[in-house]
Amino acid sequence: MQKILIVDDTKQDLKTGVHLLTRAGYQVSTATDGTDALGKVQNIKPDIILLDLIMPGMDGMATLRALKEIIPDTPVVLCTVAGQEPVVRLAMLSGASGVVIKPYEPDTMLRTIRRALGEE
Repeated sequence: MQKILIVDDTKQDLKTGVHLLTRAGYQVSTATDGTDALGKVQNIKPDIILLDLIMPGMDGMATLRALKEIIPDTPVVLCTVAGQEPVVRLAMLSGASGVVIKPYEPDTMLRTIRRALGEE
């Protein structure tokens, strides 16, 4: 079973992501911010990370850069609201494997994850 770490400061987005991905057969763990995520990745060893772009404290870009230093081969998919296109482009250049727009559309989210994992 593939392991996914969802990093998001919004409880509802975490709940929605966990529900959707658990039903799709993934083992899901969560982190509420970038610092929390960095503390968990070594123990969890996720196969993929879903990372919110806009978070207080360590934002998604800073977290992405730190994750790519620690676990460079683990795909990271950004999750953000529409209208963040310039930041998303920068994140893709920094090593993000894909983008999912919130609110989550289940088929699109699953397709993006499968593509990042090399399943499609």
